[in-house]
Amino acid sequence: MRALPRRAGAALVGTLLAAALVTGCSSSDSSDTSASSVADAGAGARAGSAADEAADEDGSAAQDRSIVTTGYVTVLADDPVGASDRVSQMVETAGGRVEARTRYEPAPGEDAAASADLTVRVPADAVTGTVEALGKLGDVRDVSIDSTDVTSDVQDLDARILALSTSTQRLEELMAKAATTSDLLAAEKQLTSRQGDLESLEGQRKALGDQVAMSTLSISITEPDAQPELSPGGFLGGLSTGWDALLSFLNAAVVVVGVLLPWIVAVAVVAAVVLAVRRRRRRGAEGTSGSAGGRGGPEDDDHGPAGPSGSATDTELVGAGR
Repeated sequence: MRALPRRAGAALVGTLLAAALVTGCSSSDSSDTSASSVADAGAGARAGSAADEAADEDGSAAQDRSIVTTGYVTVLADDPVGASDRVSQMVETAGGRVEARTRYEPAPGEDAAASADLTVRVPADAVTGTVEALGKLGDVRDVSIDSTDVTSDVQDLDARILALSTSTQRLEELMAKAATTSDLLAAEKQLTSRQGDLESLEGQRKALGDQVAMSTLSISITEPDAQPELSPGGFLGGLSTGWDALLSFLNAAVVVVGVLLPWIVAVAVVAAVVLAVRRRRRRGAEGTSGSAGGRGGPEDDDHGPAGPSGSATDTELVGAGR
């Protein structure tokens, strides 16, 4: 009777041990599963954060690009000078400035067109708005916008400036620790040279940064071309055209006469001088021939008696024949 309880107790202890083993295995399996799930979740979170960081870096890199924008715009306006005044006000309101400005107004009665040319600097993000605002002043023509990426130039200048700044600081430290005068002078010489290079690079970087921040626009404002007037047709149109042609011909003829008149006067003076010289020569020649004829008179007188005698002989012969 006592053996049964002992066997029952042993069986009960074995059952409890088996249950404990089963519970420990299941708990270890669940803990391993939970640990692996936590590790997977952590890896996924790290991958997601890495992707977000890469996307942020790409976005910041796109935003950090250094772009120099330049443009040229032609505007046709009825009053170019007044339009140029409004452009100046518009640019200053947008936070820009006018760097150069020229304008031309013809004098009263002068056959010429008014014009104005401006070179303005506007913020890089206000270029599009400025070009659109020019359409309120007139007819916008010949819009040309160019963009140049100078990011590599900016990065190169920044790196060189940083290197020179570090070198300058080291030279200043060496000057402070110089033990001899020669070391001090050598360090000071190197420091002066590198400070000059540093200032030059900083000036280039500032100018390039200004070109990136403020875009340059060249604006030309002119009057629109005058519309040609159509001439009337028919007989009246032909008469008007002929009259205009006659007036044009007369104007041209007057111009030609005005050009030739001085030459005509000069030629006439030369011709008059030549004729006067020739007449004098002729008169001199005639006087010389007359004097020569007077000297030949006595010779004729010597032959004179023969003439009358000859004529008398002829008369006598005629009488004898009768």
